[in-house]
Amino acid sequence: MRVVSEPRPLIVCHFITAILPKYANIQQLELLATKHGMRLSPQVNLSISQQIKPDELPFLTTAGHCDCGTSLGSDHQQSFDIARESEKLRKKGWSESKILRSLGQKERGLLKSQEKLQADAQRWQDFIVSAIRFRYTPYIGLLLHLYHGSLDEQFAITGSNITTLASMSHTSLTGMHENVIQEFRTHV
Repeated sequence: MRVVSEPRPLIVCHFITAILPKYANIQQLELLATKHGMRLSPQVNLSISQQIKPDELPFLTTAGHCDCGTSLGSDHQQSFDIARESEKLRKKGWSESKILRSLGQKERGLLKSQEKLQADAQRWQDFIVSAIRFRYTPYIGLLLHLYHGSLDEQFAITGSNITTLASMSHTSLTGMHENVIQEFRTHV
């Protein structure tokens, strides 16, 4: 009897990596992350490790399967175009009342989604502010990447930005770009 192994499914998921200095109080940060619904797990990814400073370590932050649906970088996701959606439904032969019901349902769903994104951004902001103010770390870098394979895939980090705690807002988080380290610290 021949056993045929099925191909492993391709991962296409967002994951957030926290970039922390080696001298950060990782134990306290792990407890703080848990309090905020996250985890800090060492990430073994040679590509990331080679592109960050020698005295930094990468940590995955997800407490679940992945970070899909995160508020980080959500400003760059495609928005819902009511006019375009209405036209698509008209071309399918939908009645105006059916179109209005459908669009109303989608709009309510989007509002719920926006509320979740705001709550997620607040959770991240609270975590970052607490970690730095309690002096568990002098800074936290966050890196958002859409993986198309394993978590050790190679990719280029295309830049970095620094945001101070005084200027941090939800937009600092929702406006993040993929593959760019967004670093949060008390001052520049």
